[in-house]
Formats: sequence, C-alpha cells, structure tokens
Amino acid sequence: MTELKPCPFCGKIGDKNESPLLITMKKTVWPAEVELIFSQVERASSLPSSHQERLRYHINRMLLESVPIQKITTVISSLVEKLEQYA
Repeated sequence: MTELKPCPFCGKIGDKNESPLLITMKKTVWPAEVELIFSQVERASSLPSSHQERLRYHINRMLLESVPIQKITTVISSLVEKLEQYA
C-alpha cells in the first residue's frame, strides 16, 4: 500500500513518490500584446494548454527583449510546427 502525504508546497495529498513539479499551477495572465501576437499565429490555439503557455512565455520574453513583432511571429510559427509533433 502506498503512503499518502501532503505536498510541502501546496498541501495536496498524493503519493509520496509523486513529483512536486506535476502540481497544477494557477494560469498566468499575459499582457494584451502577448495575446494579440499569439492569436495571429495559425494553429497555436489548437495545441494543449501547456504548450500554449510555453508559447506565450516565449512571446513575452521576446517582447521584453525588443524583438520585432514580425520576427516573433516567425519564430513562434516555427515552434508551433515543432510542438505539434509532441501534442
């Protein structure tokens, strides 16, 4: 019989061998600019939510680094193609 104990981070009760990295995190609220660019990339919204969050993270990071929007869209489109293989 497996021993159940609360997670030290969130208090969720689970298997002691369960990784704390698998806990559900609150959804991030992204800036409007990130959402606008994300919505312009074809097939991005058809990916699983975990992949969508990764894409939004990369969009936000590139915006903060002052990457031109056209280049962000190109890079994110390429990432979508790769992530579709793992969806």
